[in-house]
Order: sequence, then C-alpha cells, then structure tokens
Amino acid sequence: MGVENRYSISYGKMCVPVYRVYAHGLSGITSIPESLFKGRENTLFAFEVDVEVFGDNFLPAYTRGDNSNVVATDSMKNFILQQALEFEGATLEEFLLGAEYQTAFVFSLLVVILVARNRWLMRQRKYLK
Repeated sequence: MGVENRYSISYGKMCVPVYRVYAHGLSGITSIPESLFKGRENTLFAFEVDVEVFGDNFLPAYTRGDNSNVVATDSMKNFILQQALEFEGATLEEFLLGAEYQTAFVFSLLVVILVARNRWLMRQRKYLK
C-alpha cells in the first residue's frame, strides 16, 4: 500500500505597476442607481496586475531542476508591461480581455489574473472634490 503525495504548485508575480497617461476618457456613461460613476478623464490610468499560474507540470523544476515548463517571473512582468504598452482601451476589463494571457502561459493549467486600480489614486480623488 503506497502513500499518495498530494501537492499543488503555483507561483507568480504580484503588484506589477502599470501607468498610462492620457488613456481614452470615459464619457457618456449611462448611470445606474447602484453607482455614482458618471465617467472619468483618465488623465492618469493607473493599476496593478498580479499573475499566478497553477500546474502540476512545474514539479520537474523542483525534483529534477528542469525549468523547461516554467515562465520566469520577470518574463511575466515584461509580458504585462508589453500588453500595457499596446493597450489602447480605457477600462481594466478591456485590459484583461484584450491581453494574450492564455498563449503567454501555455504550460499552465490555470492562470489567475487580478487587476486593481491603485488605491492611492482613488484616495487622492476623494481629497480633490
């Protein structure tokens, strides 16, 4: 009777800062009762991106020193910054949907991408009004 080893392997790059100056503004937004949002100029469009990849195929990196299925975390960061350079949209959702994450991290079983607007920018807006 053998012992079954269970493991979960993931790694990634967190808090990659992305800044776009004079991104397309958001105007003509239809308001809804649940939100006070009516648009923004996007003079400074700032956000952070986290990428985490999951997969059993990373195990050889730990057991045999075989990194052939591993994407270096600096490559993850460079990919995010390249996507940001090519990005012409105005929303975080567009950034997420437009990027080629699936092809960049093809060795992964699952890729989790988190994007959040910079908190300091939102705090700063509260003080300006």
